[in-house]
Amino acid sequence: MRALALLLLAMLLLACSSEEDAPAAPSGPFEPGPYQPPPTSTVVEAGAVKIRREVFTLDGFEAPANPVGDVATPVELQRIRVVRYRVDADPPQPARAIVVMMPGFVGGAGSFDPVARALVRRSTEEAPLEAWAIDRRSNLLEDHHGLDVAEHFRDPELAARYYFGGEELEGKRFEGFLAQGNLRYMAEWGLETTLEDLRRVIELVPQGERRGRVVLLGHSLGASLAEIYAAWDFAGTPGYQELASLVLVDGVAGNEGGAIPQTQEQYEKGGTPAPGGFGNAPGLQGIRGGSVYFSLPFLGTKVYSVASIVAMRSAMRPGEVVQDEERDGLLKTLLSIKEVPRMTNRAALGLSFDARSNALSFAAVNCGEATGGPLEEHDSLFGVKLLHPTDPEAIYDWVEHNTTSPREHTAQT
Repeated sequence: MRALALLLLAMLLLACSSEEDAPAAPSGPFEPGPYQPPPTSTVVEAGAVKIRREVFTLDGFEAPANPVGDVATPVELQRIRVVRYRVDADPPQPARAIVVMMPGFVGGAGSFDPVARALVRRSTEEAPLEAWAIDRRSNLLEDHHGLDVAEHFRDPELAARYYFGGEELEGKRFEGFLAQGNLRYMAEWGLETTLEDLRRVIELVPQGERRGRVVLLGHSLGASLAEIYAAWDFAGTPGYQELASLVLVDGVAGNEGGAIPQTQEQYEKGGTPAPGGFGNAPGLQGIRGGSVYFSLPFLGTKVYSVASIVAMRSAMRPGEVVQDEERDGLLKTLLSIKEVPRMTNRAALGLSFDARSNALSFAAVNCGEATGGPLEEHDSLFGVKLLHPTDPEAIYDWVEHNTTSPREHTAQT
């Protein structure tokens, strides 16, 4: 699926930033120059510690073909992508520690950009630090072109027209969201494939140095994967023997070391609860038959691209009020309202992700509060009582979390 997940964590960080933290609008006439794709190597910070970000891919595990129909993974997708953050030096300085970062559910390397920079920023001349953020092979299916062009020209509406209006941008047209039936090779991108891909990244560090230098960090689902990696048998070597430490961020499953209760029939045909309470997970037969990716109930796959556009609008044009049928269609479902009132871009993002109005608990944080109109309690999409806007004549705006009284902490309590 070309679900463009500008990874939810990255969008939440935008949602919870103050307006001063958002990318500043250029002063005076804005002349972006001709469009060029994002560089694979660039300096992203030039402060006391100059930070370089590099993007590279490497050969991953050779995932087997789906035995139902013998559908093999295309060669170009038997790869894994890494976003490396390091102190800018030529040649690169030997790192005292390398933090390898595995993202969570619907996440990717972009989720870690702020924390990766923060880690490298703490480097010293004697002890340089690096952060390697992982894009799992499913991230290679994403089409970020519309977002990249929109960011270059500082015009979020270019992205909206690219993904939902059929508009060609810089010689490319969006091919649409990929259907499950066209991705049946993904059925074999299971636990072994994911962990063996990660192994290829860690193997970039010389074997004798891994135990003293490599820290494996996982967020949410990525934390569970990090735990499993530590216990996995790699041809006689357990993963933990080549790690300095594990860091688990919001990811303890609660049944570490325990068996997952599942019958053979459930394994084959499905029926066990899906993560997050979203119905039942498909069994092996369903996955190999074409149910290869997770789509949010009621919201579908386009929610990720819509959320990316809303986040970009909030960052670049926070006080602007826009009309957007795709956004409003999703807000009607997410907020359980029949008519979406006018709202600023920052209010649209805040209402979408704030814990008091967002029914998706895994993507909810304390972002601030809505102003400009009344909010009423209602029974939300999944039965939890939340707030939603009710005045179709009002123009709703947003107060950021760090200017509320009392000031909010972004994490839920």
